[in-house]
Amino acid sequence: GAAVDIRAKNSSILVDAHVEDCSLLDRYAEGTKYPQLMIKDPACADKRLIQVRVELNPVDGHADMSLNIDAAPVIVTLSTPPLRRLMSFGMRAFERSAAYNLALVREQTMQQFESLRQSTMAQVRDTLLVHKALDIRVKLPAPRSSCPPTPWLR
Repeated sequence: GAAVDIRAKNSSILVDAHVEDCSLLDRYAEGTKYPQLMIKDPACADKRLIQVRVELNPVDGHADMSLNIDAAPVIVTLSTPPLRRLMSFGMRAFERSAAYNLALVREQTMQQFESLRQSTMAQVRDTLLVHKALDIRVKLPAPRSSCPPTPWLR
């Protein structure tokens, strides 16, 4: 399940959101021995998949804004049939884009990147003008990968 809880007390606002669990299933390869492509690590069964807590004007006064993100580790199964399909899709997209002028694509990409960078910097400046003390804590463990045996690798 998932939930969002919003509480206000005096000038403080707390938003607490979480997702208990989520998995990615292989619906492409029929009869696969590895139907789960991504799961939460079973060793962390008592932990939520992801929890995000944002507090404006925290009650304890330690900051103007507090952000806490905590995630459980996930296990990604690198199964051959879905990877082949994904690679096939990517190659078709690349072949279509190869017909375009790559220099133009590069220039447009750089323009978009520069626009995004300037916009982000402006937002950070504005945020720092309003919120002078930010408490940010992020815990995102790297995913573990599992590679099941594949007949063509033998």
